[in-house]
Amino acid sequence: MSTPPSQISAEVPFAPFEGVRDLMGRPGAVVIDLRAPSEFAVDHLPGAVNVPLFEDQTRSFVGLLYKQFSPEAAFQEGRDG
Repeated sequence: MSTPPSQISAEVPFAPFEGVRDLMGRPGAVVIDLRAPSEFAVDHLPGAVNVPLFEDQTRSFVGLLYKQFSPEAAFQEGRDG
């Protein structure tokens, strides 16, 4: 019998902000930036790879839903999008 998801505990390593430079200097380290392409273009860590969760148009629409309707409506669109 498997463990229910609600009872699974995962330890997630935390990289404190002051440790980012150390991380970037490690051989084989990769920083993945999940922001939309337009946000990534404005600013990102040197060498970061952009793998956006949303394209710019979808991100804009989800933000509009969040502001004008509700966080729940935005979340649903983000999941369905």
